[in-house]
Amino acid sequence: LLIAGKDRLAALVPGRLRGTVTIVGSNTLWIYLWHILVIELLVEPFFALSHLPDDFVSRWAFILATAALLVAVQRAVAFRYAPDSKIFARA
Repeated sequence: LLIAGKDRLAALVPGRLRGTVTIVGSNTLWIYLWHILVIELLVEPFFALSHLPDDFVSRWAFILATAALLVAVQRAVAFRYAPDSKIFARA
């Protein structure tokens, strides 16, 4: 849907943000898969050791940000060692 709607995306999202929206939209599956690992391994220890409020919004933001960071690292490694890989969409 993202590829088919690039013209609409261009009209709705400003230029600098368009690349981010494209990357997130193209890697939603990877973000979803990484968030499972983040929930299972990192959420409880992080909130037990930090002084942040332990509510739904804080947990959601932490999980999404951490999963997105892991996808960014994964993309960087993949592009470095397999630059012609078709697994990851480029912005």
